[in-house]
Amino acid sequence: MLSQMLMAFSAFAVLVGVAATVGYMAVARQHQAADRLTGHYQVLQEADGKMGEAFTTAQFAVLSYAMTRQSGVLRPLGEARAEYDRRLATLRGRAGRDLRGLVAAQERAGAAWFALAPRIMAVPPGSPAARAALGQSAALTGAFFQAGVGLQVQMAGQIAMLTRSSDRALVAGLAWSAAVVGMALVLVLAGSLSTLGTVARPLRGLAATVRRLTSGDYAARAAVTGSAEVREVAQVVNAQADESDRLRGQEAQSNRLHEVARDAGLRIREHLAAGDVLREAQSVLRDSVDADVIWLMLVNDERIEPAADQAAGRMEPAAGDFDAGRIVGSFTAAQMAESLTELRELFRCHANELVQDMATQAGRVPPWVAAGLRAAGVGSHLLTPFGVGEQMLGFVTMKRLGPGRPWSAAEIGAVESIAADIGRGLHHARLYEAENRLVEDLKAVD
Repeated sequence: MLSQMLMAFSAFAVLVGVAATVGYMAVARQHQAADRLTGHYQVLQEADGKMGEAFTTAQFAVLSYAMTRQSGVLRPLGEARAEYDRRLATLRGRAGRDLRGLVAAQERAGAAWFALAPRIMAVPPGSPAARAALGQSAALTGAFFQAGVGLQVQMAGQIAMLTRSSDRALVAGLAWSAAVVGMALVLVLAGSLSTLGTVARPLRGLAATVRRLTSGDYAARAAVTGSAEVREVAQVVNAQADESDRLRGQEAQSNRLHEVARDAGLRIREHLAAGDVLREAQSVLRDSVDADVIWLMLVNDERIEPAADQAAGRMEPAAGDFDAGRIVGSFTAAQMAESLTELRELFRCHANELVQDMATQAGRVPPWVAAGLRAAGVGSHLLTPFGVGEQMLGFVTMKRLGPGRPWSAAEIGAVESIAADIGRGLHHARLYEAENRLVEDLKAVD
């Protein structure tokens, strides 16, 4: 299928390239004509029109002064003369050979009139000299505007011819482009029909699988058949379905652990004796969390010690050889102090000590702890401190033996929730026991 499609689309690409080239040439010619119209003839027309306006303004000022002898009417003369000169310079610079004669005729008539203007303003009104000057002015004005009209007519003819030529070229180019594109489409259609048989049936099966998945049949999987492209799509659909199953499993696990953590909190907090709280916490942790090793450690007098019931080995793992009490007992005074500082910092920040792979992430725990964990075959490690307020009372540490068993976010959240309940329950139980001891002491004193 790839070979057939490659041949068809190669021919299609060549034809489209030809069509694009022809169309581009036509459009480029049209664009060139438009640029010439806007950048050349339009500028010439505007310059000629503005020059005529300036010439008329200058005439009006001069003739008004000649009749009224009021100097105020001559104010526009200087600006009109300057505008006239600017527009004339534009015409001289941009006019082609076919227009230069008409521009030169306008320039001669305009120059002669501006040379005559001082004489018109100097002679007395109504005198024979004034009439002669006005007659000469009228003749020069006629010559000026006659040359201007000829210039406009000449430019209008050239604009019309250029427009017709560019339109014809554009129509022809677009017609050829359309014909080539039509051939390309026919070629692609033929190639597509020739490969449809190898694609249609697998795609129908794939669509049916997708419909089953969207309707709730999560066990549906697409048959990996057909062309390589269709097989790849089927594999992607199956991978997405597997991922959806995994996410649903994670969601179910998260909901289950959330419910377990809630029930565990109720079980832990219902006890009023510290020993009962610790025993219930140990039972809850064993029942709730999938771990090979679970230890509940307390902080007493700047020392880390296992909870009392664990000293006899009740929390030993089902497999492996791990003794948290022995590891902690081997700490030096400096190591114990540093460990307590790090644990209190974790408690203050509401953080965990998490190592998903002890082989590559052992640097996240103190080296004297990491050595014991590796020696015991621990693959992943989770430590969560607990306490109340700013006082850390202890921590829960959990291990999984062997590699490839990381902790999920739902499991970590459940352990955090249970640890928080242990801290609250232990604190309340100790307060209750202290009150009971105080009552007993007061009774003894009485």
